[in-house]
Amino acid sequence: YTEENTLSLHDALPIYDYLGDGAQKAVDLKVTFAGDPKDRDAVVVARDRVLNLAWLQVLGLDAPVAAVDLAVGADPVLGQDLQSVWRTGRAFDHAPATGRHYVVARVEKPRPMWQLGGDTPLVGAPVLDAAGRPVGVSATQSGSLADDDEEGGGEGTFLLPLEVVRKSLAEAKK
Repeated sequence: YTEENTLSLHDALPIYDYLGDGAQKAVDLKVTFAGDPKDRDAVVVARDRVLNLAWLQVLGLDAPVAAVDLAVGADPVLGQDLQSVWRTGRAFDHAPATGRHYVVARVEKPRPMWQLGGDTPLVGAPVLDAAGRPVGVSATQSGSLADDDEEGGGEGTFLLPLEVVRKSLAEAKK
């Protein structure tokens, strides 16, 4: 199922860190929806190696499913309160879950993104503003000190901005 001129997660689901840090290629992917006991097959339709983001297509959808529309959204601002949303696993009845975050910094290296404070989001989860508009997708990013002499590399929790996610999705749809 696809809807004309709609850029949403029912077409392709983002998965962050699909093959990151020595992970093996995923096979036999399944997607479940709340209230539906059926596992649906999914396939990786594209992978953005720069963002380490993969896009899945869910097979066998007979009708529309609830989705986060990425065509409309908002830009985050420093200090802004945000929420991420996801569903728990089958063992926990796929219950909806949320995390509270706030924007603590704008970084440009290794790529433009926003650093998040607060609860640790589920990697790959959509992040929304107080009005429920998407602002991006949560991600982790490792820092490298190879370019400079500063201390403080490590890893952090970040928000991939919506415009970056849209570009990745557009490339996946080609």
